[in-house]
Amino acid sequence: MKSHRTLLILCLLALSGIFFASCDGDETPSVIMDEATQQIIKSGRINFDADGGQVTLRLRANGNGWSVKTENANGKPTDWCSTTTQANENETAITVKASPNRDIASRTATLTIATASKRYKLDIEQKPSPQFQIVASHVDVLGTGGNVFVTLRTNTQPEIIMDKEAPWLTFVGIRRKAGNHKANDVIYLEYCFKAERNADLGRLARVTFTMAHGKSQTACVHQWSRKLKATENIHVGKPGQLGTLLGANANDWANIERLTLSGTLNATDIQALRMLLRPSVRFTEVNAAGNISVEHSVPLGLKHVDMGACKLVKGGDEYVEPRIDSSTDPRYNATRDNELGDKAFLIARTHLETITLPASLEHIGNQAFCFCEHLKGIDIPATVTDIGARAFSNCKSLTRINIPEDSRLQLLGQYALATTNTLAEIRLPATLIVNTSTPPILGGVHARNLHVKWLTPPSLGRYGVHKNTTVYVPMGAAVAYRQADGWKRAAKIIEE
Repeated sequence: MKSHRTLLILCLLALSGIFFASCDGDETPSVIMDEATQQIIKSGRINFDADGGQVTLRLRANGNGWSVKTENANGKPTDWCSTTTQANENETAITVKASPNRDIASRTATLTIATASKRYKLDIEQKPSPQFQIVASHVDVLGTGGNVFVTLRTNTQPEIIMDKEAPWLTFVGIRRKAGNHKANDVIYLEYCFKAERNADLGRLARVTFTMAHGKSQTACVHQWSRKLKATENIHVGKPGQLGTLLGANANDWANIERLTLSGTLNATDIQALRMLLRPSVRFTEVNAAGNISVEHSVPLGLKHVDMGACKLVKGGDEYVEPRIDSSTDPRYNATRDNELGDKAFLIARTHLETITLPASLEHIGNQAFCFCEHLKGIDIPATVTDIGARAFSNCKSLTRINIPEDSRLQLLGQYALATTNTLAEIRLPATLIVNTSTPPILGGVHARNLHVKWLTPPSLGRYGVHKNTTVYVPMGAAVAYRQADGWKRAAKIIEE
């Protein structure tokens, strides 16, 4: 009898379980108004593509109303996903909107819909459009050659276009970067290339990554030069190429004492030359695996520069070489062709002793050689029409500035020739315009012998030549100079 009673109780419990389960199964249809909403609630997800869009959930009206909240993983409101609610006596329509996803990664949010008795929690995910980013657009490789890796942060696999002018670089394959796990559809891929040994100056290959209906991106693979020698001759075939030809091994730069340049140079090239003329540079060396780097100072010793066969042109990008620290070097610029711009070689403690200027040079900027303390002499090309303020100021070793007989020089800036040393000789052409409103007159020159070509002495106002200077004037002009203010203070005035 007891066993029959136990069996009856178990049967009643089973029937009650079926009854309540049936009630729960009937609850959702009583709340959800359409099949689309039913499917979303059942899956627990709302998916958007990269273009965004909207989805509307239709729920039966509730006396207390439905509360709606959208938040990200940190529990904060999202700026890309929003909701609006419209309700009447029968239905509540909740519209979820997603703005276009321009990022490389997918993005997620959580939508919570609740009443006093019912609560739904839905995951929202929006896919990105296919895109990629080059992690480092400049990659260096030693002159000895070897494997080269260009890393992409990507949610797709772009195609590559090799540089036809760089057959020394070949494509090997693609691999997922070690230790990299896919997150929000983004992975890191390494595109592997192989560089041949380089027996010449530095060279550059441009590898283009592209995909359908997307922007292309280019990585530059810079292979360093062979070992540089004490005397180097470098032809710059294209403006902006000098930095590439030099490579970026500062240990090799340290070998150069005498450099002859030819070809066409722009501001980028002058910046590269400026780096070579520094007394030292900060250089980062990286091991073969690329996981250990050491930065150290490398002393440089370039003393002699010949630019006589160069043509200077305006324009050019900033010189950037990742392994060489140029953060303390101000950007150089030239606004005209045939111009050596302001502060071109204003380089503290430079070892520069001699320089041959371009034969077609027309303009020398302000402070162009200021503080070149070891510069001993310079020849000004006949084509130069103006020399800026303090161009040779504080060049304490400079004893010779040669201005040729056929010079077209017209303007000397303030203290342009004030070297702080006494020049052996200076020749000022008849084309030079003496501006008494811009002291000191004649560029602040202090020379033992001063040769001038004016038949009539120009007015020097309250300024004058040095009392120890011998002035050489045109035949028949000595009397006029001996009577002119500023000129008559000279030690001697001699006709020639």
